[in-house]
Amino acid sequence: MKILPGARFQGSEYYFRRGISFSNTGIYSPTFRLSHGGVFDQTGSCIFSDVISAEALLGLLSSTLMKYFAKSFINHGTHAQLHDLPIALPTAAESLSLEKVIGEIVSAQKQNPCSTTAISWLS
Repeated sequence: MKILPGARFQGSEYYFRRGISFSNTGIYSPTFRLSHGGVFDQTGSCIFSDVISAEALLGLLSSTLMKYFAKSFINHGTHAQLHDLPIALPTAAESLSLEKVIGEIVSAQKQNPCSTTAISWLS
């Protein structure tokens, strides 16, 4: 691909960075999850932050309030546009609390991948 004149490596500076990947299409969209880095392709939507940790951002984006904003005010269909999603940055203490809860959820889901009860902790 390096010698093909039409080859493009869009977003290559973000390859292998840890962030939040999300599905923006479907009845349950948007859905968010931790991304542990890799090369992404079309519709490989990811969010990266240098301001707060991936875990704290995941906690914010997965909240019932954010899902309500995304579904009710930004897009009413099955394809979520997240460009205008308002996010209030948490304090340091709030970030730590979010990271702790997300860590517990991730641990619970590693033990039981079908576990959905842990997700309700964020509601």
